[in-house]
Amino acid sequence: MIRPADLRTPEAIALEAGLAGTDPLVAITTARRAHPEIDPDLISALASQARLRERARDRLGPWAQDMVLTDAGLQQASRAPVALYRGAELARRLGRSDVTIADLGCGLGMDSLGLASAGFDVRAVESDPWTAEAAQFNAAIIPGRITVECADVLTVDVDGCAAAFCDPARRDEHGPSNRAGTRARGYADPAQWSPPWSWVRALAERLPVVAKAAPGLSRSQVPDDAEREWIACDGELVETCVWFAPLAAATRRATAIDPGGLSSISDRDPSSDALAEPRAILVEASAAVVRARLLPALAARWGIAAVRGSSHWLTADVPLSDPLARCWNVERELPTDPVEMRAALRGRGSATWKTRDIDTGADDIARRVGHRPTRGGTPVTVAWVRVDGRPRGYEVTPMA
Repeated sequence: MIRPADLRTPEAIALEAGLAGTDPLVAITTARRAHPEIDPDLISALASQARLRERARDRLGPWAQDMVLTDAGLQQASRAPVALYRGAELARRLGRSDVTIADLGCGLGMDSLGLASAGFDVRAVESDPWTAEAAQFNAAIIPGRITVECADVLTVDVDGCAAAFCDPARRDEHGPSNRAGTRARGYADPAQWSPPWSWVRALAERLPVVAKAAPGLSRSQVPDDAEREWIACDGELVETCVWFAPLAAATRRATAIDPGGLSSISDRDPSSDALAEPRAILVEASAAVVRARLLPALAARWGIAAVRGSSHWLTADVPLSDPLARCWNVERELPTDPVEMRAALRGRGSATWKTRDIDTGADDIARRVGHRPTRGGTPVTVAWVRVDGRPRGYEVTPMA
């Protein structure tokens, strides 16, 4: 059996570099012919590492270059900016970082790296032997801060740890293949997570705990004194983070991270009930803000108004810069009748339909309107916004 150690020898690293960026079957066949002395299974494993590393770059950043990866581990791994943010935020909420944190269910160790980057010593625990060995290799990215042990988190003694981070496995690696070709199927029921969510809640009664969960985790699964934080990264809602007491600082929070920085807002911030018709600029709130029901707080932060009757859109006269929102110039209002809208879009290129605010999906809208892109025509984006209970269509252009 190929072990993580086999994948990170100097010879293996050099061979993997030659397998990257080419057709996998051709690369494997060529490498096996060129290196008959090397175990064919090792060559196949290195080709898989090369493909996983390519997929991991956007999620894991520079760390991806030096990590041992698995498909299931990559699917569950936190994005690097989120792991770094969470480590720094835990240090801020604890008021110190010169302590040991337990990372229970560490997987490939992304969150261990985030915690270590914040200055913590990390005791990482993973039940799968192969994954635990991979995590130990990955821990070398930040030397001396992370120790990894292969054990069942349900039986681990966390005495001596100032807090714990938990990331329950939420996928069945042996389920039926999905369209992407992977075999991991998500579990919606927290009782099926590993460890079960009930165990995480019980642990939080013994020491401070922050836990990663699916964005759809219901309020009934969280204690009244805990904080749910919806986190978006590069425009995509990626997870819910639950801060159990005494780490909770609010009840609901929305956080967004992008190359321009980080922004966070909570139900402890001022809110505004100002409502208005769409103005010169439509402000599309991050999905994190919408899930956290913090549109009024975002409006108050910028002194703007929510579109009357909308659950996703704010409106303004001047642009704003905030990772929690995206601004669009309103070019014109379009007729909502499908035939009239098709006529209004005649001569334009491809159409993008933004339908988060209405009950009809983009594919249905496209079929109803029947717009046929004109070759060489300017692409068009149409935002469907609910105003006073009725959908309206606006041609919009993105602002930098």
